[in-house]
Amino acid sequence: MPLFLQSLPLSLKTLWRYLFLLPFLTALTIAVTLVAGFIPIVGLIVPGVMSVLCTLAGLRCALNARGHDSDLDLGKLVRASFWYFVLGIGVGIIFAVLAAGLGQVLDLAGGAEESSGLGSILGLGTVVLALAAFLLAGALAVPMTAAAATATIRGSQSDLFWGFGAGLVSLAIVALVGFLGNVVMFFLFHQAIGLYVFLQGDVVALAKSYFSLPHLEIVIPITILSIVFSVWTTCWFFATAVLAWEREKGTQTAQLRAAPHPPRLSAEDLRALRESRMRDR
Repeated sequence: MPLFLQSLPLSLKTLWRYLFLLPFLTALTIAVTLVAGFIPIVGLIVPGVMSVLCTLAGLRCALNARGHDSDLDLGKLVRASFWYFVLGIGVGIIFAVLAAGLGQVLDLAGGAEESSGLGSILGLGTVVLALAAFLLAGALAVPMTAAAATATIRGSQSDLFWGFGAGLVSLAIVALVGFLGNVVMFFLFHQAIGLYVFLQGDVVALAKSYFSLPHLEIVIPITILSIVFSVWTTCWFFATAVLAWEREKGTQTAQLRAAPHPPRLSAEDLRALRESRMRDR
């Protein structure tokens, strides 16, 4: 059974833990961001670090739901959040440079865009960059899970790229389902608005209300449903990442055990070696 299906029960166990933690994370993020906003440069870094920290906290919820209980070392978790934020900034700069390069190619082409098809090339390049960013986020899920798992008092900090790309297919499927689900929710939200106004018989309001605020009895249920779905798919992603981390950890452990090791010398061999060295002297 693929990981994204195996992780469904774990996602439900993760969900209630994450829902309990989410208000505290939100309040902490807002408070720290507001305070850091008064400090030059730090105010630009803190929001991104807090965003990564919330992701690592969600992964900790999934690890806890899986039975990996351990004493949290908040300092290690914050340090891991900072380095993944720096990594994200570096990747973002690379993508921005590539996108700007594509734009420069189009500008140099000038009016020849339609005849040469450079517009299509630019569109394809944009799609490729977006897909690369999407896959990179999935490829880093297991390394971030390892960082969350080792952020303990007795744990040793894991490598930033440990397990890079593990479970990518299942993680990409979960992320895609979450994205498409949110798009569908957005579509249903506005369709429900139109249907509600139409049933009220106000045709003029129907023409104006596609992006306007309707009555609360239609807004609140759909909004709650959208939020719950979004949070659950996030927990599903966390749960899949934890299972992928467990599988990768087991694979690497098995490889280490299967690797050939030099034979250990017996006590008699060691004694004979010492005696031979004494004779050589």
